[in-house]
Amino acid sequence: MAFNSIRKIASNVQALDESRLINRILSNRDLQEAILDLNRRGQLYEKGINAQGEQLSSIGGNYSPLTMQISLDEGRPKRSNSHIDLHDTGAFYGSFRIILGEKEFFIQADTMKDGTDLQREWGEEILGLTIESKQILNDWVHERIIPLVRKQIFST
Repeated sequence: MAFNSIRKIASNVQALDESRLINRILSNRDLQEAILDLNRRGQLYEKGINAQGEQLSSIGGNYSPLTMQISLDEGRPKRSNSHIDLHDTGAFYGSFRIILGEKEFFIQADTMKDGTDLQREWGEEILGLTIESKQILNDWVHERIIPLVRKQIFST
């Protein structure tokens, strides 16, 4: 009887599909929003950096005096002309989406704003996670995958 249980566990371990488990975790809407917030809030808004950790001002330059004045007049002043956060009306941040692949995901957004392609001006890496953000995501996935693995391994 004990050997049957061990065989069943061994069979369950063999049947584990890492890609399927990770995809299941990443399909969670709350987790997707948290991932998007790592990019748009944690990186762009708070730090003014891209997925490589580079300051956006070092890539596309500072905000113009006109941009600074318009944002002030509209009640959403910028921190400084060199803290590029790409947050004006919120439309860009609101367009962020997770696209799930088989073994990976991508962050997609509408980067065209007022006739300017934000990725062309500030770099393609405005969409994506820094090493620090990836580590946070890794911890979140790890927290969620362990119970799923246990459940699959020890199911009868």
